[in-house]
Parts: sequence; C-alpha cells; structure tokens
Amino acid sequence: MIIGLTHADCPAAWDAENIAIALGYLDANKCPPIITVNPNESASVAEAVIVLVQHSMQGCLV
Repeated sequence: MIIGLTHADCPAAWDAENIAIALGYLDANKCPPIITVNPNESASVAEAVIVLVQHSMQGCLV
C-alpha cells in the first residue's frame, strides 16, 4: 500500500507527516510510502505506480 496525496499545493493542505499521524501511523518506520500525485499528469501517476511496485517488491524480499 502507498498513500497518494492530491491537492497538496492547496492553501491549508496538510503535510504528509500530519496526514500519516491522522491515519494512525505514529511510527515513521511502519508507515507506507506517502507521495504527492497529480492525477491530471500521466508522469505523476506513472511515478506512483512505480513506487507502489517497488514497495510491494520490498515486501516480497523480507
């Protein structure tokens, strides 16, 4: 699992750390990757998929 943030550039948008805490991830080592995604840009979405696959593969190696 990864967490994709949209609208991170909006005024008063929460930062990734606050979002992780709000989701209950108090230990940074146990938090899934959090990335900013612009769903209107294919390169941004592709990067999110790459991060997801890489994170998934790390779980297979453990």
